[in-house]
Amino acid sequence: SEVDITTSANVDINSGSTTIDSTSGDITLTADANNAKITLKGDHESGTAIHIDGNASASSVVDIDAGVLDIDSTGAITMDAGAGVSIDASAASNFTTSSGSLLLNGASGVNIQGNSSEIDITTASNVDINSASTTIDATNGDITLTADANNGKITLKGDHENGTAVHIDGNANANSVVDIDAGILDIDTTAGVNINAGSASNFTTASGLL
Repeated sequence: SEVDITTSANVDINSGSTTIDSTSGDITLTADANNAKITLKGDHESGTAIHIDGNASASSVVDIDAGVLDIDSTGAITMDAGAGVSIDASAASNFTTSSGSLLLNGASGVNIQGNSSEIDITTASNVDINSASTTIDATNGDITLTADANNGKITLKGDHENGTAVHIDGNANANSVVDIDAGILDIDTTAGVNINAGSASNFTTASGLL
């Protein structure tokens, strides 16, 4: 039968070690008062203070339901998963570091998807992309590179020493257009300039000499 402990005061258990085993059912801790809380506190200063073990099996689940889930750590937060980590939110989410950097490291790559919405990268400093090779694809729209500052510029630099360093490909079709609009167009080369056209070409100045 049931063992029922009822008291209007505290229940205080002091022991060298306390073990609660339920061999054929659940263990439930309930704080029924409106502002009551359940506190698990481990005073281990150098090691595991609180250990939540969900059987450590790939099919066992540790389920946390909360209105707000607040995790504060004075040290690092480490999440290790043998089958991936999924964080799903129905509203905007933030990953913020007050100092240091935020590292996304995927052994097989990092995939950032905005689905039908925008991906916005905003920083007061530089955006630095270092990779063996970088590809930017827009399957359903334009790619726009804009330097908004008054003296900002866009630099395309290829360090290929003996071959094509910078390649601008406008689809190589007779009807495709590469359009360059500039106040002044300045082209400098240390060797010759080759312009090959498949049909008649025009060089026109609205005023002045050609």
